[in-house]
Amino acid sequence: MLRAASVGIGWWSNELAASVQGDSDKIRIVTCHSRSAERRQDFAKKFDTGNHETYEAVLADPDVDAVILTTPHSLHAEHVIQAADAGKHVFVEKPFTLTAESGRIAAARCRERGVVLAVGHNRRFCSAAIRVKDMLDAGGFGTMLHLEANFSSQGALAYTPDRWRAQRSECPGGALAPLGIHMIDLLTWLGGPVRRLTAFSERRVSPVDIDDTTTSLMAFASGGTGYLATHFACPYTSTLNLYGTEGNAFAGIDGNTLTVQRSGEQPTDIELELVDTLRSELEEFADACAGATEFRVRSEEAIHNVAIMEAIVQSAAQQAMPVEIP
Repeated sequence: MLRAASVGIGWWSNELAASVQGDSDKIRIVTCHSRSAERRQDFAKKFDTGNHETYEAVLADPDVDAVILTTPHSLHAEHVIQAADAGKHVFVEKPFTLTAESGRIAAARCRERGVVLAVGHNRRFCSAAIRVKDMLDAGGFGTMLHLEANFSSQGALAYTPDRWRAQRSECPGGALAPLGIHMIDLLTWLGGPVRRLTAFSERRVSPVDIDDTTTSLMAFASGGTGYLATHFACPYTSTLNLYGTEGNAFAGIDGNTLTVQRSGEQPTDIELELVDTLRSELEEFADACAGATEFRVRSEEAIHNVAIMEAIVQSAAQQAMPVEIP
């Protein structure tokens, strides 16, 4: 049983805890930390955990094997490095970091200290995404021509200036860090590394100073193109589409719906199992810490996702100038 500490108490930490606490034989959250004493106490009561007043106290606790980081994006790299130095395994929510360089440094520290690093790209565990990946690898779509993804919500419309997510420094490109990075991960999982992109990002209706309308056109190093939309002021949507020489796929990622269309045939709906992706990723993290498997999101993939996010922000700031990604 992996003994974990939840660090950074808020909405998402509660979602992660609810997926496994008291219902998993692989991982248990034994303590928590937030700068807010009230949040610490509420979390501890709700999930039957201890609580620590400081992050340093969490890392010094011999009864803690790992940390689950849901702290502000700008703190991820620092917190990952601190945990690695303390010999704690790390599960960190996406985005891994806000810069590819800080991600490389943090990942290297985890390798040096021999601790597992897992980045929370939970859509990798969706049945629809996995089925599309399996079919693509088996040649079921012929040559992949184009991928497109859209992950959007009305989140920014409810933000107030005091929230850390309402700061451009924490959410460059608007919905990119909280939402779009999930689809960047799926696009690169299917299409491989992105070599070049162009992007637009604007603030149109957001009540706080972050963008709410972001789009990008990408070129994959392996060939083919990709399109990403991630908006922060429209009804919730989460879709992934693939177009190939022998077939197309249209996936509703969070609903685990998949429609496949082949040349000369009517579209076919495929029934899929609805998976608890949060539980799946945390239990795979626990298995990786036990040496039973490797976590499916490799650190170099998570770093490349961040590099794409950086490039989108850079391109948008330069009036959609194309940006090359090393």
